[in-house]
Amino acid sequence: MRLFLIILIAVGLTLVFDARHFSKNYFSDSDKNKVINVIKSVGFVLALLGAVFVCTVFRIF
Repeated sequence: MRLFLIILIAVGLTLVFDARHFSKNYFSDSDKNKVINVIKSVGFVLALLGAVFVCTVFRIF
């Protein structure tokens, strides 16, 4: 369970920091700004949820 949550946090952080790279490869120029914001938002939510679950389930804080 802990490993899954750590992987979830890592995927979320990767989405936040590499959003521009992912959008460059898969989307056209007109959609890039909207897609970058969506990818960063999804990555932030995944990382936040993973961190909250790690802290609450394993009682770190």
